[in-house]
Amino acid sequence: YLLGAVFGALCHQRGITPLHASAIDVADGCVAFVGASGAGKSTLVAALARRGHEIISDDECFLQLGTNGNVHAWPGISRIRLWEDARTALGFDGPGVERVMHGYNKYFVPVRPPRNPIQSRPLHRVYQLHRVPNGITEVTRLRGADAVEVLMQNVYPPGIPDRLGYQSHVFMVCTAAARDVPAFRFSRPWDFATLDQGIELLESHLRDIA
Repeated sequence: YLLGAVFGALCHQRGITPLHASAIDVADGCVAFVGASGAGKSTLVAALARRGHEIISDDECFLQLGTNGNVHAWPGISRIRLWEDARTALGFDGPGVERVMHGYNKYFVPVRPPRNPIQSRPLHRVYQLHRVPNGITEVTRLRGADAVEVLMQNVYPPGIPDRLGYQSHVFMVCTAAARDVPAFRFSRPWDFATLDQGIELLESHLRDIA
């Protein structure tokens, strides 16, 4: 709770906008994956980590406007939380893995700390995770109000910016991100059998980041 809602409120007080997102490093910046609880953010970045990508945050990504108006993201804690089925499917069963709490089938999984762990990165892309029960894996572009809405819906903790009087700042950050950072919807079936196919499509899509 202290590292979640409480820390999120403190970030808002300091002009930092927490996003309900996980993020990985890419060349000269980072990419964030947003989505509601259960959308598969942690599972996705864990699968990317198994393929050599560096995770800079899990579940919360911290956005801030730079002096030039660009949006930057700060690294978070160097561990991810995985449900037991995802941990087993991805093979995370080594030293340091521990249960989040007794009787709860979710686990803390340590990951390699990112390079420059106390330095922000330019945000290059945002992907909204979308579950499709029997559909195909695809990436589609979000533009304008749709991109702003995806970001606003994933500001964390829900309702806190409005109660604390920071909603106008949050809107400014989200509109700046939607203006300058390409946003996409990443749709994929919700099963581990198609996860590798989805990762390959995503990696192909990431290769054209300038």
